[in-house]
Amino acid sequence: MGPTSGLVEIDVDAAGDAWLAAAVDRFGDSPIAIQTASGKYKLWFRHNGEGRHIRPLTGLPIDVLGGGFTIAPPSIRSDGEAYRFLRGGLDDIPRLPVIREGALDFGRQHATEKGFDRIPEAVRSGERNDTLWRWTMAQARYCDDVDQLVDA
Repeated sequence: MGPTSGLVEIDVDAAGDAWLAAAVDRFGDSPIAIQTASGKYKLWFRHNGEGRHIRPLTGLPIDVLGGGFTIAPPSIRSDGEAYRFLRGGLDDIPRLPVIREGALDFGRQHATEKGFDRIPEAVRSGERNDTLWRWTMAQARYCDDVDQLVDA
C-alpha cells in the first residue's frame, strides 16, 4: 500500500455487513471490496498521499493503510480460509477513486457522534464484556476523570 502500489486500503477490522457499510459511508464506495479469510473487510482506493493511521476514529475498528503490506485475494491461509473479492478485481485498479474528501479529517470524533454506536453486528455473541472494555479504554484518553468516562 502507498505510493509504490498507488493504493490505499481501508481495513475494516470487524466482521459484519454493517461495519462495511459504515466504512463506505465514511470513506466513499470503491469498485474493489474484499472479504478477508476471517470474514472482515477491505476497501481499496487510489493513493492520494494518505499515511498510515491505525484506529484513527474512536470506537470504529477501521485502519487507513496508506503504506505497508497487505494480503490480497486469492491468498489462502494455512487453515484453508481464503481472501476473496466481494466485488471488482485487479482489473479495476486503474479506475479506483480517491477517498472521499474530508474523510481523513479525524479530529476528536466519537462513534456516537457519527451514529455508529448502534451497529447491531458490532458485538458478537459472547464478546460483550471484552468489547465494552476495549471501547471504554479507547474513550478514556479523552476523559479527565471517571465521571467523564461514564458519561461518554
